[in-house]
Amino acid sequence: MSNARLRSSMKTLSGFLLNETTISNDATINFGSSLITDDYDLYDVYVKNLIPATDDVSLQLRLGVGGSLSTGASDYSTSMKMFGTKASDNGEHDTFSQAQSSEIHLTVDSDQSLGTGDGESWSARYRFYNLRSTTLIKGMEGLDSGGMTSNEYYSKLRNSQTINKYNVNRTSKVDTISIFASSGNLTSGTISLYGIKIWQSYTNKWMVLKLN
Repeated sequence: MSNARLRSSMKTLSGFLLNETTISNDATINFGSSLITDDYDLYDVYVKNLIPATDDVSLQLRLGVGGSLSTGASDYSTSMKMFGTKASDNGEHDTFSQAQSSEIHLTVDSDQSLGTGDGESWSARYRFYNLRSTTLIKGMEGLDSGGMTSNEYYSKLRNSQTINKYNVNRTSKVDTISIFASSGNLTSGTISLYGIKIWQSYTNKWMVLKLN
């Protein structure tokens, strides 16, 4: 893991910037227990201009408890709706779902892979819910987009909406997020972690972001 820039408790419109990692040929990007704590209710991971070392791979993610990642064959569920364009027509769309898997699929190899061609990259925002809860189901939803230079499916511009569920450790607090490619390293780009604290004013009953 490369930690070229670390900013602690930097307040932004997205919440507190907890860590910004500049990728440099890394096998995984891990956010651990020093960052994922009870201080925040939601966690956002922002990916900017990610480029893999190997062409045509998918971006994947695992969660962990006590620093130990969950890798069981039924630990995660994924549902994804994809949109894109290619030269031969106006648009394409498809869906992907997997009831049980050993990782969360942020992209899909066959339909929405990461590329290494000129101008190709991947950017996204992934939001994590209930990571620190000991009673509620934990999950993640994402919005992402990228471009490819080939004339294949989802070639010019593609984006997706994803919903993922963590099927284990509902009563344990998650303290690790690990991001990696299905094959090979991550060459360049940035991945940032934000923490968001939600509090309820009992005077007006509105939910607001607490940024200080």
